[in-house]
Amino acid sequence: MTMTPDDAACERRPEDEWPDMEKSWCIPKMLDFVSYHEPLGAVLAVCTALLFLLALAILGIFIRHHHTPIIQASNHQLSYLLLSSLVCCFLGPFLFIGHRRPFTCAVRQAAFGVTFATCVSTVLAKPVVVLAAFQPPDKLVCTLGDLMAPTACELYGAWDHDDGKV
Repeated sequence: MTMTPDDAACERRPEDEWPDMEKSWCIPKMLDFVSYHEPLGAVLAVCTALLFLLALAILGIFIRHHHTPIIQASNHQLSYLLLSSLVCCFLGPFLFIGHRRPFTCAVRQAAFGVTFATCVSTVLAKPVVVLAAFQPPDKLVCTLGDLMAPTACELYGAWDHDDGKV
């Protein structure tokens, strides 16, 4: 918005301009973005495409051999979720390359954040599942209690096992 001291109303400034310090006139914006035509953009796009194809190939191998013991032993549901979110995560940088558009501005950070959080959550869930498979139930509660909240282990330790009273 620009306003001269004599004006009673403000006029809207163009999107590609900034106001000066006195807010009396506008300065053109310098737009900086990573382009596919620059070396950095080209390398980023190629690396992203290769990692996307690698994650997609591994997901395809997992799906094709889902009946084998090694895939089933590796908690295949979490592996499918992890690989699918990695595939989506590797597509994220394509939203950051090139001119900004209203759609890419609105979607890119949210999409990358959701897919990255899903990746991290599944990576953290895999050891908990393995721990749950090999720990006796009483030790599992204390171990998970130490990881999540110390009070869970204390409550379990205070529980009277014979008659079910605290």
